[in-house]
Parts: sequence; structure tokens; C-alpha cells
Amino acid sequence: MNVCALIPSYDPDERLVSTVKDLQSAGFRHIIVVDDGSRPDCQPYFDALKPPACLVVHLPQNSGKGEALKMGFLTFLTQGWADAGVVTVDGDGQHSGQDALRCARALLRHPHALILGGRDFSGSQVPARSRRGNRAMAALLNRLCGIPLRDTQTGLRAIPASCLPAFSGISGSRYEYETNMLLYCKRHHIPMAEVPISTIYIEDNAGSHYQPVRDSLRIGLILCRCLLTSAAGLLAGLAVFWYFALCVSYVPFPPLPWIWMGLISSYFVSGLIGFSSHHTDASQSGVDMQRESSRYSAVAALQCILSGLLLSFLDTVFPAVPLLPAKAVLDCVLFPCFSRLQDRISFSQALAEVRRVPVLK
Repeated sequence: MNVCALIPSYDPDERLVSTVKDLQSAGFRHIIVVDDGSRPDCQPYFDALKPPACLVVHLPQNSGKGEALKMGFLTFLTQGWADAGVVTVDGDGQHSGQDALRCARALLRHPHALILGGRDFSGSQVPARSRRGNRAMAALLNRLCGIPLRDTQTGLRAIPASCLPAFSGISGSRYEYETNMLLYCKRHHIPMAEVPISTIYIEDNAGSHYQPVRDSLRIGLILCRCLLTSAAGLLAGLAVFWYFALCVSYVPFPPLPWIWMGLISSYFVSGLIGFSSHHTDASQSGVDMQRESSRYSAVAALQCILSGLLLSFLDTVFPAVPLLPAKAVLDCVLFPCFSRLQDRISFSQALAEVRRVPVLK
């Protein structure tokens, strides 16, 4: 198999050795195991994995799954192997060698895509907390970040070798790193695909080192940052419009001209922020940025005209209604609609592969 298997491991037991043997039986020639600062009494399990069975890398102290994965990526890049990439596998027995092989084969068929092993959480063997947590996280990433995956927390991922240098620099030291990986792919328009895998939970997932409170908070902060980034242009536009509303009290302008001046200025600022946070990264895609910017400007102008007509009508018919709260409500109503319109018109070419996450058989 022309794909390397990578196992981050912390305080393992005999299941680590069994996982390595399972991967070897599935045909993996190169296996990297990263010891994430495990206890001294766990070293015999690593000692049983001496070359040529696999390459073991030791971190001096526990740094988290994200750091272990990044160390594994850098180790792979320094070996000079001609493998197409790596497939990350948990060492606690929850990923089978055959499922890792399926993801690796999918990577060979789609050498520029991130392949994720997607689990089915509808079975009775899935712990309730895992079912609720994974479904909630998938829904949030879909709604807030536009990542339509069924299983966003899977540790079984096949990653192209061309992505490893960039993935080695993604922020995050623990489980939040895997969420940042998905956001990076979304931001840089790296295609993603899911491969159905077995859903294995051993002893009610007792061997997992995931800390529900701490690690969920880390991931939650990432999602909050994602939400604020999406709303930054909206908030900046409101601030500009509020500034114009303040100026009216000092500079006597007729109502309609200052409304349109404030709207044009606010949409110009919010458009700059919105486009800069969503446009195609030129280093990752051949999409024409001039085409994107011109279409984005046209859609933003349409939104500005519609908002201006509605606010002008409101100011004429109901002059007692304060315009700043009215614009805030109007923006909240129009923003989701025009955001989808921007995706369809401005970023349709760049997002075509990202928004359609195929399920590979």
C-alpha cells in the first residue's frame, strides 16, 4: 500500500500493538507511531514496535493529539518515502485495518482530497454522549461554517502528501486541531470526501483521552471565532451606518440622502471584510479572483439597493421608527439570503468541490 499509516498514541495498552499488526496485515508497509509523552510503564508497548515493524517517534512530554499528528506529518516528510500521503489511525482499536485501507485507496483515487472515515451514530452500540456530541458538532459545522460532513470528529483521515507541509502549521495542540484541519480545507478549497467505516466503541469508549468539558470548550471557541468572522462584515457595516446617523445630528442632511450615503459606505466596508474572508486563496486554486470580486460587488450592490429602498420606505411611512435598529433587523433578515446568493454566484466555481462532500463507496 503506497500510503503511510500514522498513529498518535498516549498511554497505550496492548491494543496499540494489535492495531499495528492489523495495519500490517492490511498491507501498510510504512507505519509511524508517535508517543505523546506516555507514562514510563507504557514504554514496553512502544518497544514491541521496533523497526522494521514501524517507526516510533517520542515526544518528551504530553502535548496533545494535534501536536502528535503534526510531529507525525513532519516525520513522514523527512523520510523521503514516495507514499501518496498518510492515513491517521487511533491506536485504541476503534479503527480497523480494513477501514484504514479503504480510506487509503480512496486517497489514491482522489489524490488531492482529504478523505474522512465517517461513522454511523444511529446504532445501539454508540454511547449516548458520543451520539449527541458528534451530531451536535456536525450540525454546528454545517450551519456556521458550511462543512456538510456526517462525522466531523473522526480520527481516521487520509491526507495527501502535498497537504502535509501546510497541515503541519495549522494551529491547535489537542482535539481542536482536527476541527481546524476541516476549517483550513474549507478556507483553501481543498476537496473533502467521506468513506463509510465501521462504528467501533470498546468498553463504552473508556479508552478515549477526550476530556468532554475541556476539549469541547476548545472546539466551541473555534466555532465562536468562525461565527464572529462571518458576522464581522455585518457588524462593521452597522458601525459605519451608526456613525452616519450620529453625524446627522451635527450636519443637517435631508433624511433620504444620508440614508443612502450611510448605506453605500456601510456596504462598502462590510463588503471589503466579507470578500477578504471568503475569497479564493490564489495559492490553492486557479479561480479568477477578478471574476469573483466583480460578481461579489454586483451582489453586494443589489443588497444595498434593496436595503436602501426598504429603509427609505420605512422612513417615509413610519418616521418615528429609529433607522439603526431597523437596519440591524433588516441585515439579519437579508444576510443569510445574500450570503447563499454570493456562494452561488461569486464563489460557485471555488466552492463546488468543497460544498459537495461525496460519500465514496
